[in-house]
Amino acid sequence: ALMALHSASYVHLDVKPENLHLSPRGHVTLLDFGSAQRVGERLQDFSGDVAYSAPEVWSTPFVASGTADVY
Repeated sequence: ALMALHSASYVHLDVKPENLHLSPRGHVTLLDFGSAQRVGERLQDFSGDVAYSAPEVWSTPFVASGTADVY
């Protein structure tokens, strides 16, 4: 899901267990794209979960990158 999202030039910015749904057959679905941003955009206000956010999200200015989703 993250590969597809990143290849479409977006980052999720709120990847955490609560935003993953595991089906009985083992298929994982990524949920809640409310914090998603275009790659390369400056993050204005962070709205994800602090416990699961990458350290670079807190740097000023943060430019959206897929590495924040992989953290």
